[in-house]
Amino acid sequence: MAFRDLLWVLTLRDLRARYRGHGLGYFWSILNPLLLLVVYTVVFSTILRVGIDDFVLFLACGLLPWTWFSTALSVATGSVRQGAGFVRRIYFPAQVLPLVAVLSQLVHFLVSLPLVLLLAAVLGRVPGAPLMALVPIVLIQTVFTSGLALFVSSLGVRFRDLEHILSNVLLVLFFLAPIIYAPEMVPTGLRWVLRVNPLAVLIGGYQDVLYRRAWPDWMSLGLALTVSVLVFGAGALLFERERRGFAELL
Repeated sequence: MAFRDLLWVLTLRDLRARYRGHGLGYFWSILNPLLLLVVYTVVFSTILRVGIDDFVLFLACGLLPWTWFSTALSVATGSVRQGAGFVRRIYFPAQVLPLVAVLSQLVHFLVSLPLVLLLAAVLGRVPGAPLMALVPIVLIQTVFTSGLALFVSSLGVRFRDLEHILSNVLLVLFFLAPIIYAPEMVPTGLRWVLRVNPLAVLIGGYQDVLYRRAWPDWMSLGLALTVSVLVFGAGALLFERERRGFAELL
């Protein structure tokens, strides 16, 4: 079976297995981020009063891609260990396992995206032509997340504590991206942190298109693409190096 076909088959298998036996089935892929969105909206717009117009839409533009990113990495970290039965097969390409985690969460993201568009329409913020920019933004995030997934999954076999370390790293990354605050709220001297953070650039791109109804900053996205390709290459090289020792560690 070709690598692409295997990736697709295992992604569908993962999606079916995740919701098998659940009464609401695939609806959970929408309900989970929706509940989180409601809680964050109440806390930050009603209690803390962050002062961002249509905050629920602003938050959705950052929270959904963040959920895709963070959940994919969390699942990918243990994907090789959990797929030990596959990995021990001589001709099985182990790198498909972390990539399945990324694509599975991408499907969840794409299923939730129409709700954001509906919310934007209700609030009078229909994106228009800039909506086409979502395609390159999603592709860049796929490359970036896949590279990191290869990285953490390869190290996750050797270092079992990585899952706990990653959860803390993700917590820091959450606050380093403009998800619950606007970039304008960041002191001028610290905005460079957002500009050099590919995840912050990508989330800013979603917000530009879906919230501000504007084209994203193509130069920043170009830089994010460059970094994403480098991260993917580094992740692939590390995975290939570590893969030789998987059989002994699993």
